[in-house]
Amino acid sequence: MADEQLRCNICGIAVNASQAKLHASTPSHESHRSELEHELEEVRKESYKNDRSVILQWESSI
Repeated sequence: MADEQLRCNICGIAVNASQAKLHASTPSHESHRSELEHELEEVRKESYKNDRSVILQWESSI
């Protein structure tokens, strides 16, 4: 029976299911993951940059 192929959602490559854990610990995967986490953090910062919470709006109205 052939080993199931999984697609790594970080690297976008197909890996054997039995090798998934090994793949996740490779320097290449870790590097891609770190880059994606950094990009996500930048998007989070930008999207909340001009955010006005209900509490801030309420405080400014009094």
